[in-house]
Amino acid sequence: MQTGIVETSELTNPLYALALVSMIGFAIQQLIELIDPIVTRLITGGIEPITDQEVLKKKRVMQWLSLFLSFLVVQWSYYMGEPIRTIGFLGLENYDRVDLLVTVLLLSAGTEGSNIVVKYFNYVKDGRKLKKNTP
Repeated sequence: MQTGIVETSELTNPLYALALVSMIGFAIQQLIELIDPIVTRLITGGIEPITDQEVLKKKRVMQWLSLFLSFLVVQWSYYMGEPIRTIGFLGLENYDRVDLLVTVLLLSAGTEGSNIVVKYFNYVKDGRKLKKNTP
C-alpha cells in the first residue's frame, strides 16, 4: 500500500525508523548548535566569561528547545499523515501517545538518540538469536 512517499511496509521497518531518528535527530542537533551562540548571548547579556550558573541555565534552555523542536517535527509528521514512529514497528497498536513521547525524546537526544535505537536493535537481534537457538 502506497502512503505518500514510502510504502506502508517501510513505515513499519526498524531500519526506516533508525534512518528517520538519525537524520532528523542530527538535523535538530545541528540547528541547536547554530542557535547556541544566540542563547549564550541572551543568558549572559554578552558578557564573558560565562559562570557555572549560566552554563547550567543555558544547558536547560537548550534541552527544552531541542525537546520543543522535536515535538514540532513529530506533530507535523502526524499532521501530514505519515507519523514518525519509533516503537510502531514493533506491531503495537493503540500506543500512539507512548510512541509520540518516545519519538520526541529520541529525536531531542540527537545522535545519542540514534545510538540508543541502534543498541536497542542489537538487543532485539540478540534476543531473536537466543530464541532461535533455544530448543
